Amino acid sequence: MGIQVSSGTGGGKALFYKINQKDGCFQQGSGPDKVKFEPGKTALAGILKGFKIEENEYEGVKSEEIRLYLADPDPAQPNMYASMTISSDGAPSAFAMRTLAKLVNANFNEPVFLTPYLLEKGSPIADTGAVYDNDVTGVSIKQGGQKLKEDMGTTDNKLPERPTVMVNGKPLVIKGREQKDSSGWVPVLDGLLDRLHSALKPAQQVADSHNIDPAEAAAAAQAATSREGMRARA
Repeated sequence: MGIQVSSGTGGGKALFYKINQKDGCFQQGSGPDKVKFEPGKTALAGILKGFKIEENEYEGVKSEEIRLYLADPDPAQPNMYASMTISSDGAPSAFAMRTLAKLVNANFNEPVFLTPYLLEKGSPIADTGAVYDNDVTGVSIKQGGQKLKEDMGTTDNKLPERPTVMVNGKPLVIKGREQKDSSGWVPVLDGLLDRLHSALKPAQQVADSHNIDPAEAAAAAQAATSREGMRARA
């Protein structure tokens, strides 16, 4: 399985992919050697075995990244890591939360198919007659041929509205964009990560027959009860 458009090398070291949230695609590598896979037509398939939270900092901006660890059901194929940013400068990513809200509904003893997509500005919105005002990206997740639906864990299954940040009675605008207070999203992200971690525990008890290195599997399955704990153990 793995990336469906690539050919496997057979039992090699784990492969690393990044979910490009701006372009709605998987990418591999960086710089001049960076490879981008086609949005909406490239799926990463594997059995989710665990995840880590990693902190990064670039030009003074701190961010958090989740790294999903997936085992290829075919023992001849390498296992995989797929990463995406879950927060930047303390603000949770709506893209990441919508992806996690689907992933928490998966059966972690069976493969999931992750497909990043891009709906370009002007594309029709299904069954509405309207079109998208801006580019829209996301990740479709399928299992057993069925799309997994979002479960945010909120009362209305939606992300809370974000109030505009006000300074001296006026909206705070940076680089032409009104700044929003995302603090109400933090507990939603924490809840999704906790639910994902809890849901993975029963799957870890299943006999491992997917060619996973024991040290990698142990690291991926480390217990944590909060994002702080997940980071500390990453």
